[in-house]
Amino acid sequence: MRNGAVHGFRGHGLTVSGGPASFEHLRVHGNQYHGIVANTGPVHSRVSQSMLLLNGASGIFGQGVLVERSTSSNNGGHGVHVAYGAVTDSLLARNAGHGVMGNASGPKLGVRGTHFIANTLRSTWQQVLPVRTAAADQFYARLFELAPEVRPMFRRDIHAQGAMLMATLATVVDHLDRLGEVLPAAEALARRHVGYGVRPGHYEVVGTALLWTLAQGLGPAFTPEVRAAWTEAYRALARAMVDVAYPDLTPQPAG
Repeated sequence: MRNGAVHGFRGHGLTVSGGPASFEHLRVHGNQYHGIVANTGPVHSRVSQSMLLLNGASGIFGQGVLVERSTSSNNGGHGVHVAYGAVTDSLLARNAGHGVMGNASGPKLGVRGTHFIANTLRSTWQQVLPVRTAAADQFYARLFELAPEVRPMFRRDIHAQGAMLMATLATVVDHLDRLGEVLPAAEALARRHVGYGVRPGHYEVVGTALLWTLAQGLGPAFTPEVRAAWTEAYRALARAMVDVAYPDLTPQPAG
């Protein structure tokens, strides 16, 4: 299952059993119990590039699960609660329980990079702040070079627009472990952007311009690991915005 939003169920968001399953580019939030329940061992199920937020119990619960490049935050239980598997390069924070909970008496649960994204973005953002005005100018110059059709969408002074961009990025970076607090504002912004003529493909162009700008500002400090962290954080936010702004592109899976 991929490219969908699952929310508001009076139970678990998604439940699979009897065989391995793959979940990719999903947004699972606001369900009464667990976000995803995957009882498909001994073969591992996979959760990739997905967001699990504000579920009543754990974000992910089950047996053998591989979790990669995903966000599981602000859930009522653990971020990830599985018997065995692996969690890599994911953001797990502000859950009522542990970020990751495994079965200590069973097979090992590997964990790598779960807080790397938040820590990396915060440390590198501090390096961008002193040059934020120039960075904003570079960003918009690059954006208009990549997608000149978006230039008429920006009607206010571009320097004022740049200041707003930097303030928005600062808020997102500051709330990486409290994403539930900023998602409503991001979703409202995404809906407004539709009226300006923004299309889903423009989010990818914005991401490209942002990474290019960071590379200019950070220089050698913009290592492959730093690029990967910024890429995943931006993709997570962009997925949430696209899901809410263009619901026809991400149909609600059957519960």
